[in-house]
Amino acid sequence: MTMNILSKSIVTKRFLLLSLILLVAFSAKSQVSGKGYGRYLKSEYQKAFECYKEALMESDTDVVANYGMSLLYSNNTFPQYNYFKAFRYIRKAKKDLSTYDDKGLINLNKIVPDIKAKVDQDYDAIEKKLFDFINSHSTIEYTDIFVNEFQDSKFRHDVVQMRNRGYFLKAKTADNVTEYNLFIERFPDASDLPEALKLRDYAAYRDLRTNLKLDKVYEYIRNYPLSEQREQVYNLYDSLDFENTLATGTEEGYSSFLMRHPKAKQSPKAIELYIKKKYAATQEKNTTKAYNMFLDQFFTAEQRESALNLRNKLFFEEIKELNNVEKYNKYISTISDGPLKQEAVNERDKKAFEDAKEAKSILALENFIYTCPGAVQIKQATILRDSLVFEQCKTMVSTERFYEYMRSYPTLTSKPKAIEILEQLAYKEAEAKNTKEAYEEFILNHPLAPQRKAAQERANKVK
Repeated sequence: MTMNILSKSIVTKRFLLLSLILLVAFSAKSQVSGKGYGRYLKSEYQKAFECYKEALMESDTDVVANYGMSLLYSNNTFPQYNYFKAFRYIRKAKKDLSTYDDKGLINLNKIVPDIKAKVDQDYDAIEKKLFDFINSHSTIEYTDIFVNEFQDSKFRHDVVQMRNRGYFLKAKTADNVTEYNLFIERFPDASDLPEALKLRDYAAYRDLRTNLKLDKVYEYIRNYPLSEQREQVYNLYDSLDFENTLATGTEEGYSSFLMRHPKAKQSPKAIELYIKKKYAATQEKNTTKAYNMFLDQFFTAEQRESALNLRNKLFFEEIKELNNVEKYNKYISTISDGPLKQEAVNERDKKAFEDAKEAKSILALENFIYTCPGAVQIKQATILRDSLVFEQCKTMVSTERFYEYMRSYPTLTSKPKAIEILEQLAYKEAEAKNTKEAYEEFILNHPLAPQRKAAQERANKVK
């Protein structure tokens, strides 16, 4: 028991000794920083600075020294005043002050009365001074320091905007794609971003005009699809690509250009050149099928009339080889009036007459005369037809049948041989009747017939 009491006594003495040491240390520090605060109140700023500096060398958590330093650096009559340093010191003071308990605050209040309220009040004031200073100077260096170091400041958002604006002005001064892109990449939320994008796109367009190549135009279109200069760039694209297409001068090249640039101002010219190439290829093939394909594809081409004529000539040669009336008629119905059509009509008439002549029938010759009224062979066909009709007339056994047949061929009524046959038939019929009336009717209807005299004699003999 005696030992326990002894042990407790030793511990108590050690605690009291430690407390005494700490109190002495605090008192020593407090005396230096307190002395500095006193100097500050007397406007002895340099002496106050030396005291605070000494105190902070002993301990960087000295609240009074940190607070005092913030007051000095925020005072623009202090030669070394610096709002950044002032704000750093006040932040340190406020942070360390938050760790003090009531007893600790009582000791601090002995040096700086109501220190907590003063620190809070001066914190806001120094923060505002620093913001005002940055706002009035607005350099990239100052805004960068503030944004990176004081992320919990109530003015951080405003300073971020200043920082962004500063970098934007820097990029604008440089006025090149690289600087604009750096700004755009670093500050995607900047209020100047839309303007930076426009200026970047224009700078790129300006660069493009100094190095005008098709691959560079492709690159611009790919990289800056929303550029305000996109119409001008597309025009450059059309123009350069058309120049390259002209250099190749191929049908495939013009076709490819039109697929890529359907609305380009060079498209009409490309179409014209494409059609010329297409027509040249068609002429080289020189077949009706090739010309038909060209005509089906190009309704308004200036070569259309030429293509039609060449197609029709080839087709006509094919028809002539076939030498068929039906084919001739179909061909004639498809082409317009002109020498070629007339030639086709002539060939058709010639073949039709040959067919009718070979058929050796009145119907075939009549059909030829009806369907080919302008043929040069009409006279020949009529003669042949009449000769066949005459042969038919010679087989007639009655005038009634003869007259019926002749009504179908009125041109034969003036033929002497046909009249002779008719007169012979009529006289035979009168003889068959052998009456005065029959003979007198014969004489009346055929007054010039060679049988008239015989008919008159017989009429006088019969009753």
